[in-house]
Amino acid sequence: MGHQKVYIAAVIGVILCAAITIPLVITLPKPDRLDLVTATVNEGNIVGQVTPEAGIFFGIPFSQPPIREFRWRRPRDPLKYESRYWDATYKRPGCQQICDQPASEYSCPHEISEDCLYLNVWVPRRLLTNAKSDDIVTSEHYALQNDYLPGGQSAPLAVMVWFYGGNFLNGAGSCVLYDGRNMANMGDVIVVTTNYRVAHLGFLVQGEKGSEEAKGNFGFWDQIKTLEWVKQNIQNFGGDPNKVTIFGQSAGAESVGIHFTSEVSKDLFRQGIMQSNPFGLPLRNWTDAKEFGGRFAEAAGCQRDDMTCLRAKSVKELEKAFNDTSLEVTDPSRITLIFQPWSPVIDGDVLREQPVDAFIKGNVHNKPMINGATVDEGMIFVAEAFPNPMTNMFYKALLRIVFKEDYSPVYSTYPDECYGDCREMVNKLATEYLFSCPQRKAQNSTRNIQHWWYIFNQTWSFEEVWEEPLCFDRVCHAAELAYLFNVEQMTTFTFTEEERVFSKRLIWYWTNFAKYGNPNGPPATIRAKDIVKTSVIEDGGQVGAKAWSTFGEYGTPENDYKALQLQANGDFEMRQPYKDICDFWDNVDAYADHYMTAQLQRYWRKKFKQMWRHV
Repeated sequence: MGHQKVYIAAVIGVILCAAITIPLVITLPKPDRLDLVTATVNEGNIVGQVTPEAGIFFGIPFSQPPIREFRWRRPRDPLKYESRYWDATYKRPGCQQICDQPASEYSCPHEISEDCLYLNVWVPRRLLTNAKSDDIVTSEHYALQNDYLPGGQSAPLAVMVWFYGGNFLNGAGSCVLYDGRNMANMGDVIVVTTNYRVAHLGFLVQGEKGSEEAKGNFGFWDQIKTLEWVKQNIQNFGGDPNKVTIFGQSAGAESVGIHFTSEVSKDLFRQGIMQSNPFGLPLRNWTDAKEFGGRFAEAAGCQRDDMTCLRAKSVKELEKAFNDTSLEVTDPSRITLIFQPWSPVIDGDVLREQPVDAFIKGNVHNKPMINGATVDEGMIFVAEAFPNPMTNMFYKALLRIVFKEDYSPVYSTYPDECYGDCREMVNKLATEYLFSCPQRKAQNSTRNIQHWWYIFNQTWSFEEVWEEPLCFDRVCHAAELAYLFNVEQMTTFTFTEEERVFSKRLIWYWTNFAKYGNPNGPPATIRAKDIVKTSVIEDGGQVGAKAWSTFGEYGTPENDYKALQLQANGDFEMRQPYKDICDFWDNVDAYADHYMTAQLQRYWRKKFKQMWRHV
C-alpha cells in the first residue's frame, strides 16, 4: 500500500510539473543569439561574443599545447578544429606562473595552466553585420562584413598586438587590464593580446647548444608564433597583415625592443611602441643562462642537462626549484641579473647582443617607434625591496656595493640629502639609470629612424589600487595602463572626467600611430606647434592634445631632442628633458653591465628579493 501511494504521488508530481512547464516553454521568447559573432581562420570556424563596443574572440589557439614531451619546445602550428567550431566566447588560462602584481584581480590571469598558448582578438563593432543563419551558428548572430574581408571594397584596419609585462615571470593576454574592446572601438583598429610562456617554463637553457633540448627563449618564440598567426589569419577579422604594430609595457616593451633587433621576426611587424623598457637591465648570455638553468635542474632533483627528468617533474616540483634558485648569482660581476632572473637569452639566433648595445650601435630595424617612461618608474620596486625607511648610512652602502668604482661620481650626483629616508633618492636613481637615460641614449643613436619619445606624468585619482602607499602620489611603473586600455567600466576604478578625456587622448595617439605611422594622425591633420584637432577627443578635440614632435632629426646634434609630456590637464612639448642627468649616465657608460664583488653576493640576495618581481 505504501509503494502504491508513492507511485500515485510521483505521477501527480509529473503531471503538475508538466502543467507548469509547458506554458512556460510556450511563452518564453525565442533565444536571441545576436550576442554571438562568427569568423573563419585557417584552422576552422570560430564563434565569439559581442559587446556594445566590439566583437570579441577569446582564447584562439595559435599553437598546440606545450605540455609533456613538448614542454621546453618551440611552439608548433595549431591543429585543425575537430568540432564544427571553436568556442571563443570565454577566456583560456594564462601560462603557469606565480603572479603577485598590485590589483591582481585585474593584472593577473584568472586561471593558469601549461596549456596556455592562446590569443584574443577584438574587432570594432562597426565591422559586424547581422547574419541570419549559416552552418556555424544556425540562429541569428553577427559576422564580419564582407567588405572588410579579403576581396572586399573597404580597406582593412591596422592591427595592434600587445605583449604584457611582469618581469618575464607573470602576466597574461586575458587580464582585465589589457581588455582591448575600448581601444578597438575608439581607435578603429583590430587589437590582439596573447599569452607567452614565462619564468623557467619560458626561458630555461639546458642541454647542448644547437640541440632540440631546452634552448631558451621559448616565451619569445611564442610571441613570434603569435605574429605568424596574425600574418596568416588577421585578414579574416578585417585586419591588414601588413599593418601590424607591436606594443608592450615593461617586459613587454623589452620584447618589442628585442623584436627590433632580431632577424627572426623582422618581417612580421611594421612598427612598435615600447612603454617603460628597462633598457638598463642586462640579459643573460648563453654561458650564464646554462649555468643558471643547471642550478635550477639540480634544485628540481635532476642532473644537469637531463631533460627527460625535468619533463617528468610536476608543476609543483618545478615551482619549488624556481623559488629555490631565482636569486642565485651566477656572475658576481653582474648583480643586476637578479632583478630579472628569467628572461630572453643572448643565444646568437633570436638575440645576438644586449638590446641597448644593439640600439647604440644602430643594429636595429628601420621601423617607426614610440618610446617612453613614467616619471617614477623605480618607486614600486624600491618600496617592495625596502618596506622600511632607508637610513643615510644604508643608502651610501648601497651605492658603494652596486656602483663600486663609480661610487664617487654617482654619490656626488645623487647625494644623501634625504633626511632619514633615502628611498625617494633611490627611486630617482633607478628611474633615470634603468629607464629614462638608456632610452634617451638608444634614441640618440638611432636618429635615422623616425621615433617619438614621451614622459608619462599622470597620478591616479584611484590611488588605493596601487596597494603601495609610496605610489599614491606618484606616477609609478605601469601608471599609464588603466588609461591606455580605458578599463574603468570593467574595474572598481573611477576616473575623473578629466581622466576620461585623457584616456581617449592616449588611445588616439597610440592608434593614430598604428594607422598612420604617426601619433598625430594622417598628414592632413598634422599642424606643427598647434593643437591637433580630431572628432575623437571631446570638446571639439581641444582638450590637451598637442602636436607631438619626433625625438630628433637625423644629422642634428645629440642634445637637440624633444619629448611629449602626457598628463590629464594637457600635454606639452619638452625640450631636452633629463639632459644633464642623462649626459652623466652616458659618461658613466654602465647600462646593462654592472659589477659587484663575490663576497657581497649572499648579503644582497636577501635585500633584493622582491625588487625584480614586477619589472
